Amino acid sequence: MRLPIELQRHFNNYLSGALPLCVVLGTGHTGWFEERFAELHSYRIAADGGVSWIDFNDTFAYRGLLGTDVVGLEQAEQLDNVADYLEAAVAAGTYVILFVDLNRLQDLGRTLMHEFLVYGFEPATRSFVAAGFDRDRRFQEFLFPASALEAAFRSGLEQIRTSERWNKMTAVAQTLTPGPRPAAVADPARIVAALRRYLLSVVPDDFDPYGGYWWYSRAADVAPGERIKFGLDVYDDAREHLRAAAEGQVRYDYRVVHLLAEHKRIVLDRLRLLTTPGEHEATISAYSSLVGDMERLRLAGLKHTLNRRRPLSPAHETDLAKVAATERSILTDFLEGNRWL
Repeated sequence: MRLPIELQRHFNNYLSGALPLCVVLGTGHTGWFEERFAELHSYRIAADGGVSWIDFNDTFAYRGLLGTDVVGLEQAEQLDNVADYLEAAVAAGTYVILFVDLNRLQDLGRTLMHEFLVYGFEPATRSFVAAGFDRDRRFQEFLFPASALEAAFRSGLEQIRTSERWNKMTAVAQTLTPGPRPAAVADPARIVAALRRYLLSVVPDDFDPYGGYWWYSRAADVAPGERIKFGLDVYDDAREHLRAAAEGQVRYDYRVVHLLAEHKRIVLDRLRLLTTPGEHEATISAYSSLVGDMERLRLAGLKHTLNRRRPLSPAHETDLAKVAATERSILTDFLEGNRWL
């Protein structure tokens, strides 16, 4: 038995949002997705010298679409057999995001708490179908024997109990249950409004950047006195990180540029949704070029990550500044002439 998912490639930078999005799209809520994921926010976290953290505003918006619950540590310790729990969940139509010790599944040589989306069970082999990253950070489907998943789960609980690195975790699983809400076609006016808020760096109402972190208290990680930035202002944090990394002050975090590259591809998709063939061709062409520029920055960052003996070029930061300026110009021109405004 397998519950429906889409092994999506839109947003993979953080599994905390990527895994639920697989469920959202797999259950037919494409319109819901198309109205969202145009807005960003950023802040510095205290770890790693104050590294910049950039994320979509809608990473945890799935909580308004799917029913959710968490399995805390005490409840997890009381599970006699996690395989039985997972099998019953899948049989009931419920998806489970489960933290385990990845070393027990992929032989990393070190402990790493890592989450997978469990959405299927094969009784003949007593194996679970799951989605997540492989050792090379490729997003894909896995088939885990129940015994291996059980061992990885128990090892993860032991790490939370005994390891200073993981003992801040307060939960190890989140359930996702699709509700009766019907799928809807995206409203172009909502897409335009989101793009405008991104362009103008609008601070959203009632937005809690830490509220979705169900497995630990995120607020404790944020640098003291940090001001959260929104929209195009997130480039300031990204550029500061690249500048500091090029000067050797901090360790380069590839996720900063990867998230921005994902965002540009999503925004291009939104612009195409808002236009018809032959309409705003100059805008689509210009933004497509910008997506290519951002992709080159992403690949340069990936090469540095794979070979850290290669210094990060200061041009990384200046090239990102050009992307930011170009994006502001393109979106300003587009929104000023858009027929829904």
